[in-house]
Amino acid sequence: MREVSIDMWGGFTKVVQQVFSKAVIVYDRFHGTRMVVEAVKKIAKQCGFRKCKEQACLLKNGVDLSIEEQEELETRLKSSWRLRKAYAYKEEFRSI
Repeated sequence: MREVSIDMWGGFTKVVQQVFSKAVIVYDRFHGTRMVVEAVKKIAKQCGFRKCKEQACLLKNGVDLSIEEQEELETRLKSSWRLRKAYAYKEEFRSI
């Protein structure tokens, strides 16, 4: 099994391993989604979209976008293949 570093409470993994030495640590969907969204925000900032308003269409669930937001999203995604890929990963993760 591969270890993944997830930004949970700092002592979470250590305490669980000490108290329940044979336990398998599982992280919930909320924390996984939070990590994915933070990665998309980081890439968006690197692409010049620093304000929340500029990132809004990237962070909103794709199925919930209005026509105008879809057009804005496509404009933003055209600016960077990396941002496009990150957005696609976010949507794919969300669909799991």
